[in-house]
Amino acid sequence: MLYNFDFRIAVKDKKNCYKTYDVSIFKLKSISDYLPNINTITTRARKIYVKYKCPICGEEHENNYSIKDLLRKQLIVGGCELTGSPVYFIGKPIKVSKYISKYNEINSKVYAML
Repeated sequence: MLYNFDFRIAVKDKKNCYKTYDVSIFKLKSISDYLPNINTITTRARKIYVKYKCPICGEEHENNYSIKDLLRKQLIVGGCELTGSPVYFIGKPIKVSKYISKYNEINSKVYAML
């Protein structure tokens, strides 16, 4: 069985837009070089801890995922615990791009209605 170790990470910034970055699972520790608000820690128990400062509420949130989840699932969504809105997406590049384009389309329609 072959695994694809390349992922796309999309993170919401303070302007309510998503920025995407392509990264390998082996270089998750260096993601804080590109995204200063996100820190990732990989443990020996095959867990990945994601700690980030939320652009929505301003507080720090922390989530953990197993490496198996990253390899098996198409898309992982992490969000603000207070508001329930999505802050970041981790997954296959095609799925992340589709979801972000739909999200941006819906937001532009909502802003047009306002």
